[in-house]
Order: sequence, then C-alpha cells, then structure tokens
Amino acid sequence: GFKLTLDTKPHVLRFKCRGDVCEEKERPISAGNEDLDLGVVQLATKPVRFLIIGNTGKTYDDGAKPLPVGIEVVMQATSGDTPVTIFERPGDEKRTVSLRAGAPLRQVSFRKDPANP
Repeated sequence: GFKLTLDTKPHVLRFKCRGDVCEEKERPISAGNEDLDLGVVQLATKPVRFLIIGNTGKTYDDGAKPLPVGIEVVMQATSGDTPVTIFERPGDEKRTVSLRAGAPLRQVSFRKDPANP
C-alpha cells in the first residue's frame, strides 16, 4: 500500500483528475503522528452538457429516452470523452458527438441552416 507521513499539524488532501473531468474531493487529516490508510479514493466524473437545436414537428431521443429541444440536457459522463448519439424522429437523421466531461454547453443542431429556423 501507499504510506503517507505527515507532520503533527492538520492537513487537507485534495484529489482530482487530469484534464479537469472529475469532481475534486478533499479529505481533511487531523493533527497527529499516526499512519494513514486512505483506502480507495473514488472521484465522480463531471457531467456532459448539450442543447439540441431541432426542427419543428420532430422529436429527439438517444435511442433509450426522449430528449428535450432548446433546453440544456445534463447527462452523467462515463469517461472524460463520452460519445452521445441523438436521433431525429420521424426519419433517420442522427448526430453522434463526443462530449467532454465538465466542458461548456455544446449545441447539437439538426437544422439545415441554423440561421433560419
């Protein structure tokens, strides 16, 4: 295992992922000389965020559940980069985008000319 030796003052250990894709976790350590067993430190992946720009009379889904149009969608990421496929119904249009955990809101457009709804 990993042994950590600290002085007799209180400390705070901070854990985070590379690329800022996880929620940071802090673990306070009280003053003392005893050996520490940190055990397993699990960090939650930040969510992915997107906004569907759709067409009138169409609905959208990810193959499992309906997705709203014009409203921010927040999904739990499975890794730093999470592929999401969005389907337009009726029809066979689809968009597959790779969304980065913790990244700014991303627009996914199904319009032929986004300037003219």
